[in-house]
Amino acid sequence: MYISNTKELSIPEVAKILEVDNTYAYRLIREERLQPVKTSPYRITFAEVKHFIDERLPADFKSIYQPAQMEMFTSQEMSR
Repeated sequence: MYISNTKELSIPEVAKILEVDNTYAYRLIREERLQPVKTSPYRITFAEVKHFIDERLPADFKSIYQPAQMEMFTSQEMSR
């Protein structure tokens, strides 16, 4: 299954993409470095996560997380 820019991700999904723990993902929200579209529970769009990644890459780099190429994690992968 592929993920679109409008897909709303949970905190564990965001943390998995960013390769950080859930606590750090929540910290990014508190520091307003990630903007949730929903609260309780927090939901963040894939476009927001991609923007966060792209803002931290040097200008000559391209994010590998392109919507047409990004495969969504299966529930088994998320539980690891």
